[in-house]
Amino acid sequence: MMAMVLWGGSAWAGPVVIDGTDANDHGSAPVGANLNGWLYMQKALENLAPQVGNGNKTVVALGTTLGEATTAINSAFNLSNLSGPGGWTLTHIDGDAAITAYFAGGMANTGILYIPTVGLTGGDMTSTELAVVNANTRPISLHSSAGRALLPWEGVFSPRARILRPRALMPGLPPSSPALP
Repeated sequence: MMAMVLWGGSAWAGPVVIDGTDANDHGSAPVGANLNGWLYMQKALENLAPQVGNGNKTVVALGTTLGEATTAINSAFNLSNLSGPGGWTLTHIDGDAAITAYFAGGMANTGILYIPTVGLTGGDMTSTELAVVNANTRPISLHSSAGRALLPWEGVFSPRARILRPRALMPGLPPSSPALP
């Protein structure tokens, strides 16, 4: 019996979920369990966390202010297996200056970077915060290539928002779909 092993170069990046919904606007947790969109967000976090390859256990939520956007990610996180015994923490970074400072030097401790929708639900990321995110596609790309997870929501990749595109974040992304810009 002969076995053949092929060795070759490989590239590894952290897990990425590119969502096409506004799940943060279509969920709730009326009896201590997430429903609908918020359950979907919870499951996305739970699926990303074990794949984070750098050992960091912090979910960073950019641009969520008081309101449904914050309540949604808080509930998705707090009712997930990441919270409590899971050892993960959730940090909110809100406002143009704080997001700018985060990109300037604070990404190293991030395990999952959560980018919410933009202006679709109360407390969402603002257009000026989004401009800061748009100006930092390189650090976001490096974040993912360092084994960290990326969870951008609908507004970030929305053609109508004229903002980030998947290939801007991940230049090696194959052109598998004509819908990808």
